[in-house]
Amino acid sequence: MASISSSNERGQGGPSIDTGAPIPVAIDSVDSQLAGLWRNVAEMAQSKGAGTGVTMAQVVNLIVRAESYEAANDYTKVIDGITGQHPARVIMMTTDADDENIPVQAWVSIHCQLPPSGGRQVCAEQVWVASGSHAMRQVPAAVIPLLLPELPVFLWWPKGAPFDEYVFRQLVDSLNRLIIDSATFENPEGMMSKMSHRLKRDWPHLACTDMNWGRLTRWRELIAQFFDGAALRPYLDRMGRVTIEYALPASNTVVNRTQALLLTGWFASRLAWEPRDPVYEVLRADGSKPAAVRVTLQSGTRPIDVILTPADGTSDISGDICSVKLEVPGADPNGPAEATFSVSVGKEDNLEDCAWISAGVAGMSTSERHIQIEPTNRWQLLDADLEVFSHDLVYEEALEMAGTIIRGITKHEGPSAMISGEPVSAAARRPRLPEHPGQ
Repeated sequence: MASISSSNERGQGGPSIDTGAPIPVAIDSVDSQLAGLWRNVAEMAQSKGAGTGVTMAQVVNLIVRAESYEAANDYTKVIDGITGQHPARVIMMTTDADDENIPVQAWVSIHCQLPPSGGRQVCAEQVWVASGSHAMRQVPAAVIPLLLPELPVFLWWPKGAPFDEYVFRQLVDSLNRLIIDSATFENPEGMMSKMSHRLKRDWPHLACTDMNWGRLTRWRELIAQFFDGAALRPYLDRMGRVTIEYALPASNTVVNRTQALLLTGWFASRLAWEPRDPVYEVLRADGSKPAAVRVTLQSGTRPIDVILTPADGTSDISGDICSVKLEVPGADPNGPAEATFSVSVGKEDNLEDCAWISAGVAGMSTSERHIQIEPTNRWQLLDADLEVFSHDLVYEEALEMAGTIIRGITKHEGPSAMISGEPVSAAARRPRLPEHPGQ
């Protein structure tokens, strides 16, 4: 029987209707059991005065790989936050860590976020498919028949890299889009160095995106805004140094520079910066924190140094960027910069997340401002990723350049051979940062 639950019980959103504890069901009876649950939910909604009746409408298949039941519960709370925008058939694949010998099993439930008065009732079908580790190889064969036909299929792989996993390789031909999070990679730079090549070679049909790329959206927007006006636009073509500070992990020892490398790849792919020997150097550490990295690039004959350095603070998101500073050298390369543009984020005294933005040009007063920004939650990143059904060319170009930088290869196709997904002014003589970096 369906039941009413509060937002505190379900995590995201407001009051909700759900079918209670997931119901165990044979794999080949999932659809018929879900049909019965839909009827229960519709009757409960009407009896509780929830407004209009429940409509069976899904816009996407969302498969989620969970490493445990605990993780699956956490991911379910994230999915609750996007149910209103993306009603889906959610298939949660998980491993039973308590018994490695259990066969493939399934449970079903339906969860609906109650809309405002007169709003639309939206629901998600939730199917859990679990097994012990010994039967995990049978899970893809159980999942594929459960996919709703003629709807796009997304796979969200929240932790680690999926590319060498048997489950991913058996599902990949059924997928349209893969959502990963490079902040959780065990070997971040090793995986990033080969990701672009592997995706193009092995799964060219598969559109891939990274939640770490979503975390960079506000950074790309704030940086691009410096150069929207004609007065500051010329400094973009004279950039000589970029410093990116990233947070160290709060709970593990793996240093993760993937956000910083993706942002570097974005700069390079948008502005036609080419790798220059030595491309990737680990600088001497002082012992108090991990070493910084220097990436050496060039635009024509103009050298550009990008410094990736750990910040003093930590973050729950490994490698979260804390600040970005861009410098245009003066007439004396060893003297003060002619222009400096910087963005940093942190919490103000009232604990609100803020961005501090500064632009200083020699001979002019420094422009400074700070703005309140919304924290980027995982459900918001997932929501944004479910809006995109095709390849994100800008991300793919940034990823390819990041991989080139890590490998230290100087002879490559280069940004000029790429197909840009961001608008570039036809009047511009050189590629530049976009006016609308999220497009």
